Amino acid sequence: SSGINAEYGQMILGGFGLVGLLLKVVGPITISVMISLIGLNLANVAKYQASKNWGIALLMVVFVTLLSEYFKNIAVPLPYISFSRQEGTKFGVKWVKLFSTLSVIISLVLVWVLCGILTA
Repeated sequence: SSGINAEYGQMILGGFGLVGLLLKVVGPITISVMISLIGLNLANVAKYQASKNWGIALLMVVFVTLLSEYFKNIAVPLPYISFSRQEGTKFGVKWVKLFSTLSVIISLVLVWVLCGILTA
């Protein structure tokens, strides 16, 4: 329930452009302190969840490290469709550095798939 309310708050802030106004008032030092406090509060939850299976937790850390540090400059081809009245429909391929932005999500999916294979 509180998570849904937080999402509504984010939608309102983003929809009305209030994020730009907040960024003029709130600087990077404030944001870094907030992120540090959130991370420190979640450390106990992460430790508890990782203690259930240290092998899977370590595998996740290894995947995130590999993807975010060693594969961050590798571009992956992704197809796209562009619609324009002047040019019409245009198909193409764009090279995107997915591993630099989505390393945690890709690692999570890889670990889930591996766990699913091993438990089947």
